[in-house]
Parts: sequence; structure tokens; C-alpha cells
Amino acid sequence: MNILRRKMIKYNLYKSPLIKHTKGDITKLITTSHTDYKGFGELYFSDIRFNQIKGWTKHKKMNINLFLIEGIVKVVLAKIKNNNIVFEEILLSKKSYNHLFFKSNTYFAFKGISKKTSRLMNFSNIHHDPNEILKMDLSKIKYKW
Repeated sequence: MNILRRKMIKYNLYKSPLIKHTKGDITKLITTSHTDYKGFGELYFSDIRFNQIKGWTKHKKMNINLFLIEGIVKVVLAKIKNNNIVFEEILLSKKSYNHLFFKSNTYFAFKGISKKTSRLMNFSNIHHDPNEILKMDLSKIKYKW
């Protein structure tokens, strides 16, 4: 299988607006008028420990709106087509981008980069359905972490 590293996977990356407040700042994550708001199904958190990797997962129907809540996380998107694999690497942190959107039918995995446990939140457009999820062992998609 050939590995390509060009920008061939469509995704959107955002820095959520920060509203400064003397008693504590407010981070605005998403509104119904946001470009990548595709409806609401459920909201869940996923914790990832330092140097641990979760994945590969592909949702057949669910669009993914990942928000970094705590820590630093490296997210890798992978598309497999015609015996080729295309990767995209995205680093989510509070200092840079903290919101990643990508559509269904994209494999993804993520790694905890910060020493403390990191936390991602997925604002999904559908309810969890085990029948629309494809899981693949980390060793099946060759990626150098």
C-alpha cells in the first residue's frame, strides 16, 4: 500500500473564540449557525493518557466535531483509496487550534502529547450506533507515531 502525505482529506480547523472575563474566561465552542454544525445527536468525552494512542475508528454516518478540552492531542486522519493511504496530522492545543471537524468515512486515531491526561469532546450529529462504526487495529494502518 502506498502512503501519500498531501492535503487530500477535507477537514476544518478552528480556534474557538475566547471571551475574556474578570471572573473567568468563556470559550464559545459551537452554535447552530456555525459552518460545521450538522445537527445534534450526542456529546461525549474521550480521555487519552500521555503517549497512548486510540484508534483507528471510522464512522460511516457520523460527522465529527472534536474539541480539545484539556492537554495536547495529535489527531491523525487517514483515507484509504485504490490501495493508497493518505494521512493528515493535526495538533490540537489551547494555544493553537482546539476544534477539528471532519466528515464521516475518514479513519482517525489520536495520541496524548501532554504529560497530563488530555481530554477531547465530540459533538456528534447522530446518536452512538455500533453498526455505523468500523474499528481497525493500530497495526493495520501503518503510521509512524
